[in-house]
Amino acid sequence: MTSSAAFIHKAAVVGLMFCAIFVLQLGYWMTWPYHIIDVKGLKVLDTEIEVGEYLEYSLDYCKDKQYEFLRAQVQLSFRDGVIYNLPLESGPLVSGCTQALFVLRVPAVPEGKYHLEMVREYSVNPLRKVEVRAVSNVFKVSNARRFKEMLKQQLPPVIHEVAPKIPELR
Repeated sequence: MTSSAAFIHKAAVVGLMFCAIFVLQLGYWMTWPYHIIDVKGLKVLDTEIEVGEYLEYSLDYCKDKQYEFLRAQVQLSFRDGVIYNLPLESGPLVSGCTQALFVLRVPAVPEGKYHLEMVREYSVNPLRKVEVRAVSNVFKVSNARRFKEMLKQQLPPVIHEVAPKIPELR
């Protein structure tokens, strides 16, 4: 073999090795079973709450120390057959086995029985996201206080708010 043929042969071998390493890395990223967090329970602490009040809930979990600083996109939703999504949140949880308490304001949803669903999405590498879902116990949302507040304020009928005032002619 000439020196140029030997160089091309070595370059081809090195190139194939890099391609093989790249394919193996992609396979590892796509198939590795990531165990970031094990959710033991999601519990709403109030069994009955009104729209606009603050709902307390707890998350009982164990998070692997290796993923201590990995942040999650958190999607909370109220579910009663219809899904009422709350705005996305982002934040880390401390590692280890513990219980975290959270508070959220109950959005304007119809009266009824709901459960809270939490979806935590972790971006573990450039190609893969891992989702962890948890569903809470059932709780009741009511709107009674809002209607009582409206009656106390003695709001004028809607027709008076909509009707334009006509200036008097002098």
